[in-house]
Amino acid sequence: MATVELTQRQKKLLKSLNLPTTITTDMDEDEWFEITDALGDEIQTHGINAAGDGINDHGETCRQILDAMAGAEE
Repeated sequence: MATVELTQRQKKLLKSLNLPTTITTDMDEDEWFEITDALGDEIQTHGINAAGDGINDHGETCRQILDAMAGAEE
């Protein structure tokens, strides 16, 4: 079992979305997908910059969590 290393900022974002702030590779598939789906939705709805051509700070934090989760699976 590996624990996904998260910053306080990332944990705060997860908490604001009512998602677990401790993510491990032994979570069941449904829990894992719930987190990834919620973060993907969050990027699409609140993570795009004003110009619409990239992500803002909020979206970057979501992306960082997703990257950390992908790295933990390896």
